[in-house]
Amino acid sequence: MNLRYGQYTFEDLDAATVRDDLNIRLAAFLRYADWAVTLSDSDAVAQLRPFAKDYWIARHWLEDYAARAGGTA
Repeated sequence: MNLRYGQYTFEDLDAATVRDDLNIRLAAFLRYADWAVTLSDSDAVAQLRPFAKDYWIARHWLEDYAARAGGTA
């Protein structure tokens, strides 16, 4: 999705700009969600494994998907 991290500051923006930006982010998330639900548990493990060392959340997801796939992280 390549979105910026951190807080979304909208206080100085007009409503149309905020709405358009949030709609873009929503559409990107929904495209990702559509793709993510097509992964098998073992495919998810393969996707997550390279990131588990550097990202704590990837380690948690890897453990969950590996358990569902019947393997180990």
